[in-house]
Amino acid sequence: MKDTTRVDELKAELDELKEERAKRKLEKELKM
Repeated sequence: MKDTTRVDELKAELDELKEERAKRKLEKELKM
């Protein structure tokens, strides 16, 4: 059962990374 919570944690972390990358991409495009 512990494994599922760990997977959820990793998925949440991944979503955060994707959001950060998307934000940076947007900032770059706006600066152009």
